[in-house]
Amino acid sequence: MTLGIVTLIAALSTGCASTKSEVDPMKQRAASVEDISKQWKQGNDLVVSGEKIKGKGSELVAEGQKQVAEGENQISRGKMLMSESENAFRDTSKKIAPVSKAK
Repeated sequence: MTLGIVTLIAALSTGCASTKSEVDPMKQRAASVEDISKQWKQGNDLVVSGEKIKGKGSELVAEGQKQVAEGENQISRGKMLMSESENAFRDTSKKIAPVSKAK
């Protein structure tokens, strides 16, 4: 009889131990799924943030390209005006005869 009780207690103890070992992997799996979910959300947040930053950067690049084109246009017009004024000065200088000093 004593042997039967000891065997029953041993069997029940083993049963409880196996239930705990099944629960632990389930807890670990749940924690793992939670970690994966958090990582995915963090990645998604980075993608959204990165897309906003990229969009703003693209706008800045487009505005910068417009400014560069306007600057090049002004430089070109300025050089043309300078060249025309230099040519006009040379032409005016050639037309004016040197003034001789009368004694």
